[in-house]
Amino acid sequence: MKKSVFVLFIALALLLSSCSIKQIEDTNGEEDASLATLTDDDIINGSSSISYVSVQHRSDGKGSLSVDTFSGVKKVDTIKFDTDAVFNINVRLDKGNLAVVLIKNDEIVHRIPVNEETEISLEKDVKYKLVVAGESAGFKIEYNY
Repeated sequence: MKKSVFVLFIALALLLSSCSIKQIEDTNGEEDASLATLTDDDIINGSSSISYVSVQHRSDGKGSLSVDTFSGVKKVDTIKFDTDAVFNINVRLDKGNLAVVLIKNDEIVHRIPVNEETEISLEKDVKYKLVVAGESAGFKIEYNY
């Protein structure tokens, strides 16, 4: 019995390690924060992501996302207003490559710069998706509307 449990444990460990998702390597160097592997199609169509030490908070017109290491694409929030509104966002990149975008009707309509605060006027009755795409990225995003 002990031997069969041990063999089952080893087989499960091998299976999990062979199909695990890995971080996407930052191949364009520390000075270049642009995406090297992920494309606009990946961002628009979504894909899987993996993150380590991730904390997200959303409530009452504000939110934040802080991640130690992130690779892939993740929808952070969906935003829609009854009136024209202002969206404020601050993106801090600590490592890796990162793109933060607003998507409207399956099109990237705003690319949000990293390491600065940005204010964007948004139209009423339009649904926007706030999406991040990263390659071994460590970052923090804070936003309000």
